[in-house]
Amino acid sequence: MQVRQLVITKLFGTLDYSLALNHKDHITILHGPNGFGKTTILRILHYFFNHQEIALAKIPFQECEILLEDQSRIMLHKDQVMSANSALTISYQNQQYRLEPVSKNQDLMGVLHDIERSVPSLKRTGNNSWQYLPTQEIWSLEDVIDTFGQSIPSLKYYLEEMRPEWLKQLQDRCDIRLIDAQRLFLRHTLSEPSSLVSSMMDSVNFYSRELVRLIQAELARYAALAQSLDISYPSRLLSGKTDILDEAQLKKKFQDLEKNRIRLLQTGLLSMDEQTEFEMPSRLEKHLRLAFSLYVEDTWNKLSLLSELANRIELFTAIVNKLFSHKRLKIDKQRGFLFQSTQGHILSPDVLSSGEKHEMVLLYELLFKTPKGSLILIDEPELSLHVLWQEEFLQQLQKIIKINECDVLVATHSPEIINDRWDLTIALEGDNA
Repeated sequence: MQVRQLVITKLFGTLDYSLALNHKDHITILHGPNGFGKTTILRILHYFFNHQEIALAKIPFQECEILLEDQSRIMLHKDQVMSANSALTISYQNQQYRLEPVSKNQDLMGVLHDIERSVPSLKRTGNNSWQYLPTQEIWSLEDVIDTFGQSIPSLKYYLEEMRPEWLKQLQDRCDIRLIDAQRLFLRHTLSEPSSLVSSMMDSVNFYSRELVRLIQAELARYAALAQSLDISYPSRLLSGKTDILDEAQLKKKFQDLEKNRIRLLQTGLLSMDEQTEFEMPSRLEKHLRLAFSLYVEDTWNKLSLLSELANRIELFTAIVNKLFSHKRLKIDKQRGFLFQSTQGHILSPDVLSSGEKHEMVLLYELLFKTPKGSLILIDEPELSLHVLWQEEFLQQLQKIIKINECDVLVATHSPEIINDRWDLTIALEGDNA
């Protein structure tokens, strides 16, 4: 299910917007000066569809109407526009859910006290604020819930129980992901026997290890299918149900297989010991053509399992290697991101510049963490990027969309990001009705 349009009334008490998403080109750009609500609009969508109504209630607006592709409408209404302690009412068709202010919700306040006892890295500094000791940041309630909400049983149980079933189902109809402006570090929560601690992890290093796990999972599926096909090969060979290819067809199939195998070697998914040097004979008896026809079919099915991941890795490395100077990226199935200097030295991702890290994180999240059919929200893609990189961003995005079949909503104040595609842009000027 896709979001078609947002109509927001009295954002920050003064701004009215009607924003129709461009599903034809799959890219919509919100453009405007600081203070006109670009990031806030992304967060409204992110908070609502990711079960964070408490965070949504803190955003100052009067009403927000979300129109879905089936023409149904979600209405969000706040009793007091500029108050963080205002009740939030969510209406959909004939159903309604009212979320009372945190200050009036004694059950939730009790759960928050449980968090303070369980999380030594948080120190309460106000009625609804905490200091996160590892970084000295001041956290709001939504920060606490975002980091620890799924880790502490009492809080997780409360958040799930307070939400009606119809609202859960409604929120799960749209897959919406936010790529935040603060993307170079991830908060990583570790469970310990008596407490929870949270640390800041470098995103590039974390995603490098995550890609290794993703590759290993796909290779495990590949190995399982290979084993299954090998076990059943004799019975399928004797069944006589395999289509027998002639010599020309077999030669063409073997050439296609070899191209696919070389491609998977180059992406790092296969090893050199999995390369074949077999050459197809010019003449084959019928029984041999049967055996080779089945072999070709099995091998194609096995390699096809890795094709989607290979497509993503190919595009990822192609964009990075086009942009980055004096180094080339290769994907290693054991080590993840592997950079090599023009002198042949192996480089750690730690040596990347801020702009290079921003590019890596953006590309990784778009290519490897974006389910098909989802709406991706990107806040300030221009951060730390050279002007020339900004000008290429939309071209990169269009290539990614072809693979992921997703829609993207971008918030930016950079004309270089827009480049010559002002037709994709909605200018936020305070009155887009």
